[in-house]
Amino acid sequence: MKQMILQLRKTYLEKKFFRNSPYKYYNFWSIADPAEVWFSRFIEYHGLNPLKKNLNFISVFGSEFTHKLIPAPKIFFSGEDLDSSTFPKLNSYKKVQSNVDLSLGFDTAMEKNNFYLPLWFLSFIDPECSLETITAKFEAINDIKFRDDGRKKFACQVSRHDINGIREKIILLLDSIEHVDRAGFFMNNTDDLTSLFGDRKNDFLKQYRFNICPENSDTPGYVTEKIFDSVQAGCIPIYWSEKNLSEINIFNKDAILFYDEACPEKLCNQIADLQKNEKAYLEFISRPLFTINAPELIIAHLTKLKERLKEVINLH
Repeated sequence: MKQMILQLRKTYLEKKFFRNSPYKYYNFWSIADPAEVWFSRFIEYHGLNPLKKNLNFISVFGSEFTHKLIPAPKIFFSGEDLDSSTFPKLNSYKKVQSNVDLSLGFDTAMEKNNFYLPLWFLSFIDPECSLETITAKFEAINDIKFRDDGRKKFACQVSRHDINGIREKIILLLDSIEHVDRAGFFMNNTDDLTSLFGDRKNDFLKQYRFNICPENSDTPGYVTEKIFDSVQAGCIPIYWSEKNLSEINIFNKDAILFYDEACPEKLCNQIADLQKNEKAYLEFISRPLFTINAPELIIAHLTKLKERLKEVINLH
């Protein structure tokens, strides 16, 4: 067993993929260049690793046994919910979190080696951002001219699956008002995303007034890129559930439509009114999506992340 572990470690560490980078990524999504990963860029931009020490990042797209094969410092990141029954195969990664120097993800527990960093940070916030660039980005999205650009199509939904059944319920609800385009694998009824937009999701979404973008689970703090894809395209997001947006209070919830399983007719009536009443629609999209202090909140959170990463780097 010891020999097998040594060989596996040797195989991992000798990958040509890692040879010229101090940043190693194991069980991550497909990576063409380690230097281009959000974490690498963030650390380099802020000068957190001047001695170019090796840092080992671990995620969930592979065996949980991997964390035993690589040396410290170890930083764990998960873009998925490890606590719910939504992805039961990932539950075993909870024990990995307690065996690393720093764990990043949706877990909001204030433990010594844990830091809250939801997936949307990696897709929506530039690792080289400043208060000025974030403020400019949020002001642009809040601008009614960006959201009211003549889009005439009703609603769309893009996803591969519907594990908890919420997406289908919302789709059928909106289908009772007008036709909903489904461009993903789940309930697909159009190939426009691929044939007309070359799989550029943002360009596809920009055609629509509403975008159905619920999460896969109802765990507090679990916020992925879905709602951010929606607002970045200027759509009115149809989201589930409200408590998921409470950890970092950057959203104006009055500018978001929420699906409530206990009262679906409320959402149906809201959307029907916005669709038939142009004055009501224009009033709704005039509401800023982000709070006025959202940029400061994000910068403050990233400042704390810098401190945590620097602690891990300096320990080794």
